[in-house]
Order: sequence, then C-alpha cells, then structure tokens
Amino acid sequence: MTPRLLLVEDSVDRVEWFQTHLDPALRLLWTPDAGRAIGTIRRDRGAGWAGLLLDHDLTERCSTEQISGSGTNVVDAVIRYVPRHLPVFVHSANVTKGPEMAARLAASGFDVTRATFASVSVPMFRDWQAEALESWEAYQDEEP
Repeated sequence: MTPRLLLVEDSVDRVEWFQTHLDPALRLLWTPDAGRAIGTIRRDRGAGWAGLLLDHDLTERCSTEQISGSGTNVVDAVIRYVPRHLPVFVHSANVTKGPEMAARLAASGFDVTRATFASVSVPMFRDWQAEALESWEAYQDEEP
C-alpha cells in the first residue's frame, strides 16, 4: 500500500503546489472543506496515512454536503480519531487560528510542524515528507 498524506485545503493553487513537490513514494488525498475532511477522518481513522496537512480557513470551495466548519473543527476530529504517531503540518496563513491549531495538536501528543503557506519552502516540505515516511515505516514495522 502506498502511504497517503491527507491534505485539507480549499485553494486549488496550493493543492497543485503540494502535488508538484510530492515525494513519489507518497500519494496525496485532498479534501477541500471541513465536512469532507471530518468524514474522511472518521472513516479512515488514520489507516493508510503517513501524515496530515491542515489549513484553517476553508471557505474558497464549499459543498452542499459540507459540515459547516474550519480547520478548528478538523483538529477536533484529528484529536478524537487519529493515532498520535502521524505527523501534522499546519500551513494556515491565519495568524491566530493556525498557531492555535498547532498548539492544540501538540498538546494532544502530535508532532506538529507550523508555517504559513507563504513561508513553506520546497526543502521544508521535503523534510516533513521524509519525517512522515519514517513514521509510516516505523509504524508498519510495529504492525503484527
């Protein structure tokens, strides 16, 4: 199974940036709104994932099926359903909510990288992906 990264992001331009710089050993699963992200998190509970990429302001793309919400609501689901070994990259430009998301996740035991999207560099993203793959491999080795 190819390890996946769950990307919660409403900007198609940002999705394309992450996809362009994605390690070939990984697959990107994109959810454009809080509702779909929460549904995916509840359903998968981290199974098959190597890491999570989270935005806060999820208003650019809306769905009639969307559960109203933001990255804060996604964090609630992550804390409830996702194993703590998965690394999280909070890339929100929201100067208040992005750091709050990262702090809540870190306080819950997640390894969190925090940067505004504008400050994310290719080397930074590659380093985080390497960390996600290492975590994936370590966790797979522990499986019976």
